[in-house]
Amino acid sequence: MDILDALSQCDALGAGVIRIATMVGREKTQVSRALSTLADAGFVERDDTTRAYRLGWKLHFLAARTLEMRLSTIASPILRQLTLRTGATSHLFILRGLFTTAVCSQAIDSSQQSWPWSSQQVPAPVTSPGRVLISEWDKESVKLAFPDDVLAKYGENLRTKTSDSLVAELSLIRSQGYAVIRQEYDLGVGISAPLRDEDNQIIAAINVEGAPIVFDQKIEQIIQITRKFAVALGARISQAATH
Repeated sequence: MDILDALSQCDALGAGVIRIATMVGREKTQVSRALSTLADAGFVERDDTTRAYRLGWKLHFLAARTLEMRLSTIASPILRQLTLRTGATSHLFILRGLFTTAVCSQAIDSSQQSWPWSSQQVPAPVTSPGRVLISEWDKESVKLAFPDDVLAKYGENLRTKTSDSLVAELSLIRSQGYAVIRQEYDLGVGISAPLRDEDNQIIAAINVEGAPIVFDQKIEQIIQITRKFAVALGARISQAATH
């Protein structure tokens, strides 16, 4: 554990065996053997050119899954309140690569089926939580990740059929603080707002979804409620992170 702690304090280039041994106050040969074992398990990785070690993929994977479970635990009671206030199914979404997935959901009642995409990994540009999650990406990153030919495959109803239109949509979302999608990827209306951590970084998106006949009658009210719950949930998570 002390070796992993030491590597967590290093920059992206990592550190060599001698430096790590100095940091943890152990013999070089002992540290070298420990690093070899950790590398075999995927907890650290070694650069063949520089021979430096850095934290490995498995540790990052476990950290991400731990965050997801923590988000789900904290979000669950808040989503129940959000569903009661809005009369709509609610979700908490995160970004995995270029896709979104729900880590926590609350239906209006236990017999109601969730919308199909809520339990799947869906391309970020096609849903309101996905657009929120990539809303602070720079223009170059958006165009690189979602070129025109890729966006064209996401369906005829999608408003953001080109990377330029997606960039413009994300700019609007960034300025207004929420996203609304109406019958683009499915037959419903989706409203999402960003969930921010203590560093003001977007780490998730809170989402409500429902039928147009229900949402259109009170959409502005639902938008404001969703935004307030996103702020409250972000504050709760930031508070939990400091304890």
